[in-house]
Amino acid sequence: AGCCKRGMPRDEEDGDASGVISISPASEIFGSDAHERNRRALVMHATLRRNENYGRVENDGGADVWRAAWVGDLPGLRTKLDSHPLVAAATEPAGAGNTPLSAAAGFGRVSCVAELARRLDRLNSEFEGKRDDDVAAALIRAAEFGHASAAAYLLREYGADPGTIRRGGGDGGNALHAAAERGHSDVLETLLENIRGPDALLAEDANGRTPAEAAARWGHADALRVFLQTHCSSSNLAVQTPSTNLTNLCAVAVRWGHEDALRAIVEIGGRDATRAALSDVVAAEAARWSRGKIAAILESWSTRNAGDTRPPSVEGARVVRWEPRTGGAVLYCPMFWNPDEGVRSLREQVERDFLPRAHPLVTPANRRGRRSAVPRDQAFYAASYAAKAPDALDKTRDEPLEGEGVWWCSYRYNPSHTQQPAPRAPPPVVKALAREVHRRCGQTCNHAVVNRYRDGFDAIGAHGDKDTDLEDGSFVVSVSFGATRRMVFEPRVEAPSADGSGRVVRAADVKAAQLALAGALNEDDEWREIAVAKKTAAPRSEAKAAAVARERARGTVLLDSEPRVAAAAREARETRAAWKAAKGAASFAVDLEPGSAVFFNMAFNAAWTHAIYPVGGYARETEEEEDDNGEEGNVE
Repeated sequence: AGCCKRGMPRDEEDGDASGVISISPASEIFGSDAHERNRRALVMHATLRRNENYGRVENDGGADVWRAAWVGDLPGLRTKLDSHPLVAAATEPAGAGNTPLSAAAGFGRVSCVAELARRLDRLNSEFEGKRDDDVAAALIRAAEFGHASAAAYLLREYGADPGTIRRGGGDGGNALHAAAERGHSDVLETLLENIRGPDALLAEDANGRTPAEAAARWGHADALRVFLQTHCSSSNLAVQTPSTNLTNLCAVAVRWGHEDALRAIVEIGGRDATRAALSDVVAAEAARWSRGKIAAILESWSTRNAGDTRPPSVEGARVVRWEPRTGGAVLYCPMFWNPDEGVRSLREQVERDFLPRAHPLVTPANRRGRRSAVPRDQAFYAASYAAKAPDALDKTRDEPLEGEGVWWCSYRYNPSHTQQPAPRAPPPVVKALAREVHRRCGQTCNHAVVNRYRDGFDAIGAHGDKDTDLEDGSFVVSVSFGATRRMVFEPRVEAPSADGSGRVVRAADVKAAQLALAGALNEDDEWREIAVAKKTAAPRSEAKAAAVARERARGTVLLDSEPRVAAAAREARETRAAWKAAKGAASFAVDLEPGSAVFFNMAFNAAWTHAIYPVGGYARETEEEEDDNGEEGNVE
């Protein structure tokens, strides 16, 4: 302001801060004192960004509004803006060119976002249209860095438009692009429920991609699921209007080698997406970019879909569940193996291989890092392959060549929480069972785990098998011996509402409601202070216990005094209850008789969890899958 388009005079204590420094748009109506205060604030910030010495700048009397915004220093931000009010409307003179509002949104500082937006309201008469431009830029920043609470606040309180194209250079696009290309699916859900028209979904970035295609380009399968699921189920007509070009999505995913993204498109898009994936355009992309594994996947889908009106078949098995839209199937073979022979062989050949229940390689850690013994005995087996260098290579060197040695087909059960136990060579009974699987359905199995349940307290909780190492289209086969147990299947993605309304309830709705509650709670200064204390306290310490107690007490106060928190908490409870009821209503079970086998394929595994409990009562184990629920917003 007052310094646009010309170099800044150098102050001795400011250092070398020459260059173009401006407050845009420039104003000429304020006095020289205000001009000098705001000029010095900008020079101090430029100095800070150059030498990253905040302490020296602060001690020298500088006021850095941007830093206060991005670290969430609300008291400091207010103090600095009281002294330098026009800096709220300034563009960063160095670095990324952010406004203070964008700096706060980019780090998810909701309280600072609220304060800066209010300050911009006061300046709106002088800087006409400035607030709307800054709010739009801040929404893109929040979407870019995955801060759903900040994005929800800007959408709710200031009517930010997700379809606004981002300013400046870079890849262009709107807030949907910013969230999609980084895989922030929770932010996408919030944005999609607030778009104003189909143009936001059809807008192209500098690379000519729509938001959904940007997600496919970077291989973000969850983001693609959000786009495709919301398109089908959203109450926002603007989301339902545009037709997604599934062939383009599949082609982009294949071009860049993203198998998970391709599977997500087919999983959610159903038959239309399958036809798109099997089109000549997609096949040509796989050939052009030498995507051999994806070409094999497409070939397997093509074979499967040659008769996709019929479920897969296994000799001697009946179909328990068949979902033509996704190809998911569960089959049950009541007489797979002699039950007495199976029990005898397992006792003789496997007993010595069971790992201790508290073994560190089989005890899953929860999100707080705590480990507990698993309620079952486990033994791991796999096929092995010997790899050696070709005879033509020089063998005079003493060290082995890279890749030489024995390799095991080790399936990673829970790679995000545990290391993998080293498998053993399979005993004769496991080899015989694998041969029987091959005889009945043609599938070659190269990895097995034996789970032994000692009594009615042993179980395996609801989980979905990791598909990282599993062949697309293959079966997971569970052969049962001993007492009859019950395998329970529950939806893991979506299910019809239990109230009979026909509404679809999604697991993602629960997470969205929790994020909304966290955003409402984070607007409270004391709640944020408690959250910091809780996060920094040592595990199981007195400080941690005190912070938890304070959090509960403050949560109770906010529920009684803040209507927004009460409404968000009620929505979170109701959404969680609706999802639990929908899962329960849609679940089904198969009793595993001695000598029986269950076959379910990867398409079914993607949409359902499974668990094994005693018949007549559930000894429910805590779910082994990673818990996606954050600690924030834990208010009932």
